[in-house]
Amino acid sequence: MDKLNKTVILIFDEIALSEQLTFDSSTDKVVGYVDLGHDLGRRNEFANHALVFMIHGLRKVWKQPVAYYFSRGTIKTNQLIPIIKEVIVELQNSGLKVLATVCDQGPTNRAAIRILCNSTCGSRYGPFFFVNNQKIITLFDVPHLLKALRNAFLKYNIQFDKTKFAKLEHVIKCFNIDKTKRFQGLRKIREMYFYVNKYNSLKMKVSVAARTLSNTVASFIECMISGNLGLPSEAIYTAEFIHDIDTLFDSFNGRTPTPEIGKPYRRCLSAKSRHHGLWDRMLSKINSWVFFSKDGKSKKDKIPFKNGWLTTIKGTIELFKMCQKMGFKYLRTRSLNQDPIENLFAGIRQYGSTNTNPTCFQFISALKTSVLNSLIEPHARNQN
Repeated sequence: MDKLNKTVILIFDEIALSEQLTFDSSTDKVVGYVDLGHDLGRRNEFANHALVFMIHGLRKVWKQPVAYYFSRGTIKTNQLIPIIKEVIVELQNSGLKVLATVCDQGPTNRAAIRILCNSTCGSRYGPFFFVNNQKIITLFDVPHLLKALRNAFLKYNIQFDKTKFAKLEHVIKCFNIDKTKRFQGLRKIREMYFYVNKYNSLKMKVSVAARTLSNTVASFIECMISGNLGLPSEAIYTAEFIHDIDTLFDSFNGRTPTPEIGKPYRRCLSAKSRHHGLWDRMLSKINSWVFFSKDGKSKKDKIPFKNGWLTTIKGTIELFKMCQKMGFKYLRTRSLNQDPIENLFAGIRQYGSTNTNPTCFQFISALKTSVLNSLIEPHARNQN
């Protein structure tokens, strides 16, 4: 394999399981107990979660599950830290070069990443840590960050650039005005999108968050302001905020060297691409975010996803610098998320029949089948 094709990111996430003990005659072992690998060992407790690690190629698009561990409940921070190191060391010993980790912003993940960065970087603290003197960049899953930001937008009025406010009420008013038109422009928006806390299935969908914070919504708000159709002039700040988020999300969804039509930021990251200017502006704007309650009586300036965006932008900039030194001309930003492992979990839950919470034994069987099937199935060119 070409040297650059051995560069990978390490993705990890958990899947919920059902508690059940099963004797596996092929290994002469009872499956279903907590099993945290060679160092932390097995325990006399029923497992109900699996922590899965997967690698995804940075230059050549390929993916492979590499490890799984059974735990009871979400894995603890002091258990996750040595497991991350163990998996990275084994991958390094196999000849692969791990450049980054990607995970969601679960409390355990945030704590483990923070401790790893603090303990190995010392005065060089940043979105990275070291294993065997190799720098590992830490990134958070952008689709999860987008959903978290959408949830905050539904709950708070968001101040940015010190004096501007983005408010959900402007989007709702724009939507209601558009509903009265014969030819509606916001046809992909549903009223229930503004109340996703009542609809858990919608709350989990990235597409719903992306539509709510899309350039289409921003442009319609601007049109209604300029046409004096009932929106206050201050709503232009809401349009500006939504447009910024739409372009930021596009910048992490690049899959081709050239921009897609109408989406100048949806392209691979390169030395001359427009990502750099956008991210410099967005780092300043994100730092300025303050979250006010709807009644204006309370405010927050620290919410986990805010730091998650900052960490991911800075980490991606640092990752691209590393890739450039290795000979990369482009970095496919769409590869820097959890899509591959989410797709794997979806396949496991559909194995045999719909099984939302498989047992440990069913999980192992489905994982093996998924790995074998992926070797023979044709793949779409730009699919994660």
